[in-house]
Amino acid sequence: MKLPKFIILLMLGVVTLALALAIVLLSARNERAQRMVQAQQLAINNGILGAQGQQISSAILQDMAHAAASNRNLRSLLGKYGYNVQPGVEAPASAGSAGKAAKKGGVRDE
Repeated sequence: MKLPKFIILLMLGVVTLALALAIVLLSARNERAQRMVQAQQLAINNGILGAQGQQISSAILQDMAHAAASNRNLRSLLGKYGYNVQPGVEAPASAGSAGKAAKKGGVRDE
């Protein structure tokens, strides 16, 4: 093998080695970032979907249903997302009685 061919092959080998090293480093960095995002998503889900989040969202939904009894725009907005509020029907005051409201026709989740 002549010297010019050897130099070209040596350079190609070095470039290939550098690219392989770059891929390994970038994949390790990507994996760390992915773990961090998953941890953040888990924290968000626990905050939103936890018991406290469900109590708050239930109370907010009841307050919105109470306000929607006299507000056509809010009633149509709730209906758009599957919550039907009958006009003129008062929603129960307690957050834990959402099932009773559905039976009475106050708020129904479809």
